[in-house]
Order: sequence, then C-alpha cells, then structure tokens
Amino acid sequence: MCGCAQTPHREESATRTRPLILIVEDDQVVRDLLSGSLQEAGLDVVPVEMAQYALAAVEANHPDLIVLDLGMPRGTMQGMDFLALLRDTEQWKSLPVLILSGWGDIVNRDVTARLGVGAVLSKPMADIPSLVRTIRAHLPPSQG
Repeated sequence: MCGCAQTPHREESATRTRPLILIVEDDQVVRDLLSGSLQEAGLDVVPVEMAQYALAAVEANHPDLIVLDLGMPRGTMQGMDFLALLRDTEQWKSLPVLILSGWGDIVNRDVTARLGVGAVLSKPMADIPSLVRTIRAHLPPSQG
C-alpha cells in the first residue's frame, strides 16, 4: 500500500491549469484540513500520510510544490530524511518545498536553507489564507 491518494494520470506540470500541491502529513485531521482548504483555494492536492511514500508520489504526480511535515512518528522516515532524499534526486533538486511543522520554531534554518526550503511555518496553522499566499508565492512562475 502506498499511503498516498491514487490519482488518475496527471498532466505534466507545464500543461496543468491548476497548481498541484503534494501534502506530506501523518496527522489525518491536519491532512484533511489542508487538502480541503487548498482545494477551496483553487489548488489541486495529493495527500500522502507518510514520508516513505512521498518520493513515489512525487514521481507519479510531478507536483508543483510540496508542503512537508517533519515529525512523523507513525512512519519509518521523517520529513527531513525525505527532503534530503528528494534533493539527492537530480530531477527534484529545485522542486519548491515548504515545511509546516509543530517543530517550526526550532527548525535549523541553515539546514533548511541548504536543502532549498522556501519557508518554514509552524503548526497549528490557523491562518489558512496566509498559508495559501505563501504557497502561491513559492510556486514556479508558470503555476503561480
């Protein structure tokens, strides 16, 4: 089982009309809240429940941006491990990533900067419009 939403064949990001956001979040309530809120804001979403499934979801869906949780105790891989693996993959070195984590206040900004993280946001995220603005600000120009 992949732990990610199964989607029909996705168009490549260059031909999509709506940006596609991959949400990597182990908490189902948070994942569902983010998914619904981003869809209401006009973004397509692929939710993934564990970091160990996220690279397969990236390969299958070619998202325009990733919203990544760091602490995922139910999985076998943490968010930072996935991010390092993503950045070691040539095709995904520049894929925009935003961290949304309960650890947001203590995240090492030097490490996230080296790994190409666009922003680090703290949970709980009560200001969804601000999250949507941050996502849109970090989308590739063709999808913003």
